[in-house]
Amino acid sequence: MPLWNDFIIAEIPNAGSSKWLQIINNSKQYCVEIKNEELVISRYHEKHSIQYEYLDLKIVGTDYGEWGGELKVIYADSTEILLKKCNVKSIFEYKGELYFLEGLEHMYLNTGCLYQLIYDGTNFSYRTCM
Repeated sequence: MPLWNDFIIAEIPNAGSSKWLQIINNSKQYCVEIKNEELVISRYHEKHSIQYEYLDLKIVGTDYGEWGGELKVIYADSTEILLKKCNVKSIFEYKGELYFLEGLEHMYLNTGCLYQLIYDGTNFSYRTCM
């Protein structure tokens, strides 16, 4: 595993350049995060599915890149409802409201959107935030 001193400051190459393609196609991907006030470097392992527990429900998002994904809700009785076909990057609560991020990075395509999930006690809907 690399140490902090193994990293260098480098200029970000222009999108589409040979150096840029070399970097984005590199199989050595790392995750850098702060845990317990310490910098932690680890190998990045792609997750294709995330799950968020909300009340007695499970909100599940999948992301299979250019092959698609989905956002669905699993109720306590195991009923599954598809909310949206999209690549879900994260599901989170902020100031008492539920949100999810959708996105796709594939070749030269970079898209994404932030949505608010709305739960009326029975059904879910969502609205675009940005």
